[in-house]
Amino acid sequence: MQHRKCIYCRGRKLSPAHVRSDGKTVVRCVDCGLMFLRDWPDDITSLYRDDYFDQTPPSNGQGASGEWHIPEVGYGTYAEIGPLEFRWQQALLRLFAGRPGVLLEGEAQEAPRLLDVGCANGSFLVLARTDGYQTEGVELLDVAASQARARGLRVHSQPFEQVGKPGQYDVVTAWEFIEHVADLRAILSQVRSLLGEGGVFLFSTPDAGTAAVEAQGDRWIGYRSSLEHLTYLT
Repeated sequence: MQHRKCIYCRGRKLSPAHVRSDGKTVVRCVDCGLMFLRDWPDDITSLYRDDYFDQTPPSNGQGASGEWHIPEVGYGTYAEIGPLEFRWQQALLRLFAGRPGVLLEGEAQEAPRLLDVGCANGSFLVLARTDGYQTEGVELLDVAASQARARGLRVHSQPFEQVGKPGQYDVVTAWEFIEHVADLRAILSQVRSLLGEGGVFLFSTPDAGTAAVEAQGDRWIGYRSSLEHLTYLT
């Protein structure tokens, strides 16, 4: 599938920005500034196999070039990431949405509902649950979803666009997720619909606009690994 107009604003002025290690071109929309992959597979889901979160490195831990192994698609040993690695996400949640488990006497209330999109094995949801949130996740990869459910978490296995009802959640989180989606505008519209009044949306995504990226250009790690990414925000 080759895109001849911006996948977000539908502008038709596209300029080449970078070339990834797989030879695919990242273009920039002149009108809104979004960078995205010009060509991607018609069946994007084919990129997400059962071993997506557990890419096995070479026996010596290095690739053919002698550099330390970095998976081109997916993660290496995601399950070994300890809970402390998700503390920064928990800190952002506390900062912008509060910590409902810590209430003053006499302020009993229903715990706010949180939905984590692309929750993987549920490590962040465990932390959010300890802070007093009613937690749910969305994860399409069966292996990861099963691991999250084994931790007592509620996980939806259908596409995010099919989850929930308008105004159902107080918080929606999407850590390292939006760069994977084919229709960014539809995803953001779904987030807006799911959030109730005063709701909070927290997300993270690789920053393709830093000085380091500008200096490294096509050599930036974001253009050499995680080649399933479709958009590059700044």
